[in-house]
Amino acid sequence: MAKSFVSDLKRKMVSAEQAASVVKSGNWLDYGFGLGQPDLFDQALAARIKTLEGVKVRGCLALRPRAAVEADPEARHLHYFSWYFSSLERKMHDRGLCHHIPMNFGEAPDYYRRFIEVDVAILKTAPLDSHGFFNFGGAVTYEKALTERARIVIVETDESMPYVYGVENGVHIDEVDYVIKGGRQTLPELANPPAGEIEQKIAGLIAQEIENGACLQVGIGAMPKITGAHKTLDRFQMAYCFAAGSSQMYEFLDRNAACFAGPVNYTNLPHRIMQNERAVAICNAAQIDLTGQACAESAGLRQISGTGGQLQFVRGAYASCGGKAFLCMSSTYERDSRRESRIVAHLAESNIVTTPRTDVMYVVTEYGISNLKGKSVPERARALVNLAHPDFRDDLERTARECGLLSRALF
Repeated sequence: MAKSFVSDLKRKMVSAEQAASVVKSGNWLDYGFGLGQPDLFDQALAARIKTLEGVKVRGCLALRPRAAVEADPEARHLHYFSWYFSSLERKMHDRGLCHHIPMNFGEAPDYYRRFIEVDVAILKTAPLDSHGFFNFGGAVTYEKALTERARIVIVETDESMPYVYGVENGVHIDEVDYVIKGGRQTLPELANPPAGEIEQKIAGLIAQEIENGACLQVGIGAMPKITGAHKTLDRFQMAYCFAAGSSQMYEFLDRNAACFAGPVNYTNLPHRIMQNERAVAICNAAQIDLTGQACAESAGLRQISGTGGQLQFVRGAYASCGGKAFLCMSSTYERDSRRESRIVAHLAESNIVTTPRTDVMYVVTEYGISNLKGKSVPERARALVNLAHPDFRDDLERTARECGLLSRALF
């Protein structure tokens, strides 16, 4: 390590308590994304949060409980906001301790560079490298834009953080105000539950539609065996903007030249996705109505997750040469010990439309697959009724006819 960087590092090194002392009442803090959220700083802030007023913390996909939030259970001193809810943030939201910020994920760096005020950014990173950079590891996403915007930048280093290759994947020590040496912590893991019978049926239907040489969007927690040989962009590499999964996956990403980490505007914007031929987007939906509009993020006004990258990947995949976009879901779910249909005549009251009906391409359940592109409303209604669980088809068809979605002259 260059001597000048060692000198800078020693000069900027502080304890978590000293770092937390820079926070003032009314400040906007930013905890960054997923693996990049700080823990030691968070605990130190929790210890003094009741001495502050009106502190606001922005984060995304928290993978551990946030100590500062839990230290203020009535939200008298601190308010937490999230771009995309993890299961922890969903529970915080249900307790009135977390608020959602709507966004298309690929636009996040632009939001920071154009609109968002940040007083203090606190990010967990890999330790300082020989070139003077703190690598963002599995949380590249929008963190470079965040550090450009923040008035004060604090990094909390963690020797367990994977060191990743790519672009906009770190912040230089010259741009950092304070450094908390975090030693080696255990990174949080996000379980990827095994596929059940329904998921396997859905996967089998999608697999039949995927052509040789297709470029796949792979969701959270996966570590696929993919070569990238047929891609136009980042050929022979797996491109991603964040990682949340198993310790095995983190080890796989560490200094692996076959993996390319870029900011989310590099990976998720439709005009970039479409440059790869035969791009395939595979996304989930929670509810779809008989005209084809899909909700994937809420249960009424209760926020479940967020728009994330779904809409942009659906649009980018469709726009690529030979591309395809799939919205997948089980035909039913359990609520209050009773079975409900995910395909409905109209979305439940206040459910958020994540993907408009004009963008939806393939819809897949365990009962089949249908391409809605080019279909009229009656054709869509008929196709979606056929994808519903058999126990709900008669009621769906009856309601569709009463609402004028299905005409006996046509069906």
